[in-house]
Formats: sequence, C-alpha cells, structure tokens
Amino acid sequence: MAFNVDLNFFKIIASIYPSILYGALSFVPAGLGITEGSLATFLSKEINSIALITSIIIFIRLTTIWFSSSLGMFVAYFQIYRKI
Repeated sequence: MAFNVDLNFFKIIASIYPSILYGALSFVPAGLGITEGSLATFLSKEINSIALITSIIIFIRLTTIWFSSSLGMFVAYFQIYRKI
C-alpha cells in the first residue's frame, strides 16, 4: 500500500517467497541477482512501471536481508568488544 499498488496478500506471498527461495537455492551469497530477477519477473505481470518494480525490490531487499545483516553485525561488534 505504501507504493500505491493494490496487490492482495496471496499475490504478494506468491511472488516474494518463491523469489527468495530461488535465490537461496542458487547458492549465490544472499541470492544476489537471482532473487531480484525472479521478483521482477513476478511483479511485471501485475505492475507495468519498471521504476516502481525496482523501488519495491530495493525496499524488500533492505527490509529482509540488509536489516538483519546490519543488526547481526552490530550485535557481533558489541559481543566481541565487550570481552576485551
């Protein structure tokens, strides 16, 4: 809803999770490229704007992979330097 795209819950689930699974099964670190390509393919069936598809993909990647990775690095940093 933040991008003014009206996709129902099942279409979102049916496009995001298989894309993440394809990226994980490719054994490429973080599914880089594979996840984005498959998600762009799924979203292009519902959305016609390439710019909108790209911004949705960037938002999804920031909230899934990079948020948890940065949180893990932050926690690891304090765990390592707390012992010194």
